Amino acid sequence: MRRELSSQSILYDPVNRKEQRGTLPDGAATGIFAWTTGEGYISSPFGYRYLFDEYQLHSGIDIAVPVGTPLYAGDGGTVIISGDRGNSYGIYVAIDHGNGFVTYYGHMSKTAVKKGDKVNKGDLIGWSGETGRVTGPHVHYEFRYNGTRVNPANYLPKER
Repeated sequence: MRRELSSQSILYDPVNRKEQRGTLPDGAATGIFAWTTGEGYISSPFGYRYLFDEYQLHSGIDIAVPVGTPLYAGDGGTVIISGDRGNSYGIYVAIDHGNGFVTYYGHMSKTAVKKGDKVNKGDLIGWSGETGRVTGPHVHYEFRYNGTRVNPANYLPKER
């Protein structure tokens, strides 16, 4: 059987514009967080505990990984801190997700981003290390919502 086009008509004139449907601009938060690494194990959860002879809030999740393990943005946003600020976090990155959440990635050996960079969920932001106030190599993964430290486990998928 042979088919031929019998007629052709233009229903609408072409429109010169970019469609944004189904895509997010660079640095946009999805609202669904991911683990910063799929490796390692949780060596210290969020919560109060004795640390360095003091009872204090451990404000994030520590994930024990070898020095140099790649770390990825938990969601899209803008890098607001990158480097060593001379505090207990050592070399770290903070990302403002623009929805009240800011995530912190502490004790890095090196960062791959700088202040002002737009990052997407899953972008490489640096490598784990052993800088700042630590007892061994790990990444400190911290969430703040409207300035209040919150338990990351409440916002992360159960499986890595």
